[in-house]
Amino acid sequence: MAVIPLSLACIFLIPPWSTGDSEAHYLACYRLANLFLGQYGDSEWMGRTDDVLFFRDIWWNATPPTTGGYEILRSNFRLFTSDKSLIQMTARSEKMNFYSIFCYIPQTLALVTGRLIGFGPIMNCYLAKFLTVIFYTVLCYRAVRKAPYCKGIIALCAILPSSLMMSGAFSYDPMVIITSLNFLASVLLLRQDPEKTKPLAYTCIWAFILGAVKGGGYLILLPILLTIPSRKKGFRLSGKILPMICGLLSVIVFDIFLPDRVLYQFGSKGNGYMTASFALENPFSYLLMTIKTYAKFVGEMIADLFGSKLCWGEQTIPFAYSIIMLIALLVLASSDEKLDGLKKNDIIILSSVVLIGLLTIPAMLLSWTPEGSDVILGIQGHYFLPVLPLFAISAGKGLRAIGVKTGFIKSKACKVLFACVSPSIVMMTLFAFYFILSLYLTR
Repeated sequence: MAVIPLSLACIFLIPPWSTGDSEAHYLACYRLANLFLGQYGDSEWMGRTDDVLFFRDIWWNATPPTTGGYEILRSNFRLFTSDKSLIQMTARSEKMNFYSIFCYIPQTLALVTGRLIGFGPIMNCYLAKFLTVIFYTVLCYRAVRKAPYCKGIIALCAILPSSLMMSGAFSYDPMVIITSLNFLASVLLLRQDPEKTKPLAYTCIWAFILGAVKGGGYLILLPILLTIPSRKKGFRLSGKILPMICGLLSVIVFDIFLPDRVLYQFGSKGNGYMTASFALENPFSYLLMTIKTYAKFVGEMIADLFGSKLCWGEQTIPFAYSIIMLIALLVLASSDEKLDGLKKNDIIILSSVVLIGLLTIPAMLLSWTPEGSDVILGIQGHYFLPVLPLFAISAGKGLRAIGVKTGFIKSKACKVLFACVSPSIVMMTLFAFYFILSLYLTR
């Protein structure tokens, strides 16, 4: 329930242009809307005159959230467009053509609907933000409801300030969060009863979408399927194999057959920047770079992951907030009695996926790193959100085992701690909005 008011607040507190790479994502959504409206070929990158001028004169020159920015939105707001004639967009983002429609489902549908009705550019943007928040809220709630355990972990990941900021953004991150949380929930459901067909169908569907979102980069989560027990009837390994096939089939379709270009994040040689292939060609050098990167930027990554850094990576909430939320996540995880059912091999698999994420995610940022650099640049903490629940489950299981061994888990103090953690997390998230408001509305 906390997601609804907080996400709606973010719609108005965070202007459309205030999230990372929002200009490229907006153009990608606009192009997809054009295709839905039958604009192909030369008209693929054309827009309504009002939209083009809005993007050129307002969005492209935007700053972090300020009272001046809100006033610009207010003064330029028009319910309906005044000029539907099509002109060439003043900017293009053809590199984003690689990404599938699954990355931008709610935003694209909103832009198509708004243009058919004739809404103005700012109204269209807020319609997209609103529909994305609804989409995010409903599907994150579904993940919490379907998960047989770890519900608190999934819910907390959905209401972190960094997640709420993205919940209505022009970005593929809303779909990344939605898909990864629902995939995890489906796997946990299938683990509980591997004989049932419906949980297997859910897992296959979310594995397929996982392969279609953000270039299939989060198929690194597929190994958690190995924690699913074998079936006693029929194809014994179907719970493991079929979702893997769906995920791999999806990435083949959407990353190999359909795109007319290579994923730009792989980089290209000869431009003074590294390429993703460096990780394979020089594994030891890459490993050393990765270790140095984490050693240098771990504080910034934690701040970005848990929400101390928000719009345009600006420090908005004190760093202590991120540390408190990290501790709260671990306490919440260790309070789940059903983690006792996880075996040693399950924890090894989950921990291995976290390690794989820590090693592979930086490789996609090599194309942003100048040749000769000893660290990888451009890594943001929220890239690791899909593996955060797995880290919490693994750490929670370990902490719970320590609590059982020492007897603390049965103490009154522990029971009070577990009872207070969930409402405290919601209160901390509400408290975070004090810092957001005090920064954005006072400058």
